[in-house]
Amino acid sequence: MASGLHTWSLPNPITNRRIGPDTKPPRTTKSPSIHPWGACTQYLPASFVLHSPRTINNIRIDASALRCGRHRIASDQVDLHIVKCWYMAGLGVWADPRKSTNAEFDVLAMGSKSDAGRENPGIDGGGYIMSRDQLHLAPELLLKDDELIDFDRKRQDNIYRFTGLPTDSPKLLPFQLRANESKQIWVTVYLPPDTVPGRYQGQIRIRAPKRASIAIPITLDVTPIHLDQPALQYMQYYDSFITAPWSNISHSKYRTPQQMLAELCDLRAHGVENTTVCEPITGDQPNGKTFDFSNIDRVMDLREKAGFPVRKQTLFWTPKTTSSGRPDMLTDFYKHDPWIIDKPFLQRMERTIKAVLRWSKRRGIPEVCVYGIDEVQDQKLKAEIRAFKVLQKLGAKIMLAVSPNFHDYLGDYVDVANVQGDPHNPKQIPPRVIRRIHAKGGRIFNYARPQTGECRPYAYRRNYGIDMYTSGMDGPWPYGYQCTSGRYQAYDRIHTTHGSWLNHPFSYPTTDGVMITWGSQGWRAAVDDVRYMTTLQNMIDAGEGTGANRSKAREFLKNLDSNGNLPAQRRNAAQLIEKLHP
Repeated sequence: MASGLHTWSLPNPITNRRIGPDTKPPRTTKSPSIHPWGACTQYLPASFVLHSPRTINNIRIDASALRCGRHRIASDQVDLHIVKCWYMAGLGVWADPRKSTNAEFDVLAMGSKSDAGRENPGIDGGGYIMSRDQLHLAPELLLKDDELIDFDRKRQDNIYRFTGLPTDSPKLLPFQLRANESKQIWVTVYLPPDTVPGRYQGQIRIRAPKRASIAIPITLDVTPIHLDQPALQYMQYYDSFITAPWSNISHSKYRTPQQMLAELCDLRAHGVENTTVCEPITGDQPNGKTFDFSNIDRVMDLREKAGFPVRKQTLFWTPKTTSSGRPDMLTDFYKHDPWIIDKPFLQRMERTIKAVLRWSKRRGIPEVCVYGIDEVQDQKLKAEIRAFKVLQKLGAKIMLAVSPNFHDYLGDYVDVANVQGDPHNPKQIPPRVIRRIHAKGGRIFNYARPQTGECRPYAYRRNYGIDMYTSGMDGPWPYGYQCTSGRYQAYDRIHTTHGSWLNHPFSYPTTDGVMITWGSQGWRAAVDDVRYMTTLQNMIDAGEGTGANRSKAREFLKNLDSNGNLPAQRRNAAQLIEKLHP
């Protein structure tokens, strides 16, 4: 406190407890310290908070290298962000919109839906804002340039110091801490594959003009564990593309190759195994042009560069070429009523899929899975069967986001189902549904539990970690990586043009990279929880260790509890792995 700064660390950073500018410091006088632990290839989270009774300008924070004897983890593996609070219409992605009564918003909203809207992040061209009593000043963005976005308490609105898309800094910039406000700092330590096990020590330094510096010690324990990949498959809807935009496609989905590569690398860094691919192909129009796969080839090249094993995994193809922008493969084949699946429709679909399968064979892609009409329920599902028969006869697979009762209407035509509900509640997802699709060699994923974009990191860790691991399902598949509900504004969490739902951001686009979110750190923790459980199970299956220790490990895995202490269960798994290690 000699510097005028009150600092305290958060021992469990993956939490649903929100730290905002009005958070009061604890009464404890204990000096802050950071004690992460983990294994090679993990991204380890940590966090601390700053508070001051007076405004402090030009605060600088940096991290030292971490050392263990002659071994070293470089300082650039210690990544620092500010957890930025801004106004959001609710803490999730659903709310009830009301027409704005604020004259300023109404005037702007009455403007035409043109590119002008892109120059006003925070103002939605559609004219709807969420009710002011639903607004929350909530932590969501992880920024390095704290001044990019700010909030105005009087207007209850966000302030954007950029037009179009922002450019964040590659390193944490100096920032201001306002009087009587708190600011949370997020720390991510990456452990490269060649990190030597041991106890590493270093520090985070906090400096400000004319004030004594503060050093927060870091003690990092690296375990001698090699983590296997998770038994679950972690999936995301990724619906951006590099094809040049035209009038019926929202600019919010267009990416340069540089942007797409950064986003794909971010997906891999968060443990995502595969995603949908929305890049369309051109050709086979009435003018008889040849199919052109050049852009989707570029996308596959970018995916391989980002670390996706393109030649070993299914291509989930969902090209967005319709004005609806929906992830519907079948409606993209037909310009009229999507329920009219007639002979011309089937002929065009057959020509297209044959070309796609020939192309995928040349690329070494083992399997193509075609996305059906999105979120269709009950009797309407039957309208797709004629198309599904043709697709499967040609050798393609079928995927749907669908209700758990899809077998009642489609039988076994679905190869990959993405269903909503709690897999531990038989009234929501009956176990027979999971057993049936697995018996036919298919896969079943969990949808919207929750969707991306919620300020609840612990919910993602729980639901998509141990809870999913013990469910019998193949993994989570929420929507989506970057979904915008407005026409252009990726950075708008107050307005909407889509009824009751807001943006669904796992991350946000920038001019040359990615702006990650607080919620996405819970997803990454879920992946790591499952990696520990998978590694332990694999060691049991391989007969490693003594019989007594394997019995203890089996009993531990049998009694996993997603409502229990998740950090403690990961720690227990690590200890059991070390006991089984030869």
